[in-house]
Amino acid sequence: MDNHRIRKTKIICTLGPASSSLEMIVKLAHAGMNVARLNFSHGTHEYHKLSIAAIRQASAQTGKRIGILQDLGGPKIRLGELRTPQIILKPGQPVTLTTGETAEGNEIPVNYAYLAEDVSPGSKILLADGLVELALERIEGGKLKCVTITGGILTSHKGVNLPLCNLRTPAFTKKDQADLEFGLMNGVDFVALSFVRGVADLLPVKEAISRSRSAKPMLLAKIEKPQAVESLNEILPMVDGIMVARGDLGVETPFERLPIIQKSVITAARRAGKPVITATQMLRSMIDSPRPTRAEATDTANAILDGTDALMLSEETAAGDYPVEAVTTLDMIARATEESYDSAKYMDEPESAFVQDTEAAMSRAACGLALKLGAVCLATSTLTGHTARMISRFRPSMPIIGFTCDEDTFRKLNLSWGVIPALIPQTQDLGTLCRTAERFARDNGLGAAGDRIIVTAGYPLWVSGSTNIVEVITINGS
Repeated sequence: MDNHRIRKTKIICTLGPASSSLEMIVKLAHAGMNVARLNFSHGTHEYHKLSIAAIRQASAQTGKRIGILQDLGGPKIRLGELRTPQIILKPGQPVTLTTGETAEGNEIPVNYAYLAEDVSPGSKILLADGLVELALERIEGGKLKCVTITGGILTSHKGVNLPLCNLRTPAFTKKDQADLEFGLMNGVDFVALSFVRGVADLLPVKEAISRSRSAKPMLLAKIEKPQAVESLNEILPMVDGIMVARGDLGVETPFERLPIIQKSVITAARRAGKPVITATQMLRSMIDSPRPTRAEATDTANAILDGTDALMLSEETAAGDYPVEAVTTLDMIARATEESYDSAKYMDEPESAFVQDTEAAMSRAACGLALKLGAVCLATSTLTGHTARMISRFRPSMPIIGFTCDEDTFRKLNLSWGVIPALIPQTQDLGTLCRTAERFARDNGLGAAGDRIIVTAGYPLWVSGSTNIVEVITINGS
């Protein structure tokens, strides 16, 4: 493991028809995948169970403990079954929307029962992921009389977005409940909740996870609604991480605001010590092309420079023609971008910008010391992963070795920027921990004899929230 070749930004790959075989998962892992995403908007429990088994088999085969992210589908509103293969709408054309899976005559069905109750005249209605825009003029007998603002082609089951409308459907649907129970029973490491609007949407998911006698996955809130952006400060303390889901977010908010929203969400999550994922259309052209566009390469690099922990591929790996090449491309862009990464600027941020507690103060001190002494790496013992994440938020230029005695924590640290998870026995001796850090750094090419390592730990060891020690050690020659 070459210190200069360690990629700090993590990569998440969505599995699907193009990538769910054991052979392909192994290839993705070797190309740089840290976490595999299972999209529960598609596929049966049996299908996902086979995928989980393949991920675990690939982990054993490659020696890379791949994290598993369960992405719950949420209450996605879609068009129903159209009477013709496609409908072409032109600007100014009147359109009638009705509820249900099918509709009569020229009406267009929408699969949301409360459609007429949750919108009002003047509401903007976006179809086909924002490509077609309607304006609601009036409601008659539960049917929406609209006029086309931006025309386009509609086909069955395309997405429907109702920006700024206060929808009564819960973010955590009955299907999500069954899917989460399946995920908990099968030991997923992360659970992402779609279409979060505020804290109330998160409470039933947190309760279900807390009741679980099996897995205790990290809860991630997907930021894809304007209400979630406005409620971000209330959402952050309730979750373990954030996903900037730019697909629906880019539809429901003005596209010119999306880059600024992305930057602000990433900054807020990082400062809170919560891993943040940037997702959707990272390398969309690579679904059917072996190379990305220049704009995609720049977008990916900018997300890294914004401070994202992880980058996520969706269709590129799930259904694309070049899944391995897409991961390799992300890996190359990330490594090149990280060479220009300004770690010092994060240490210059005011202390008031960060959540304040003992661990936060110790983590900042450790990073500052590592920077001043030119340490080759930081090392920490962490039972839950919290201390490693606290260090990670300062984005130090050197790797962070996250020593843990917990297998679940090991996999969860796959999502945190700059952290190299390492599974060790539960030693109670700080000296043993320091010698383990020396040996790990030397054996993995992170440092050589005479190089310094900054070690943080709590005494007693392996007690959550007890970080109170920062020690400087020097790698010996044997």
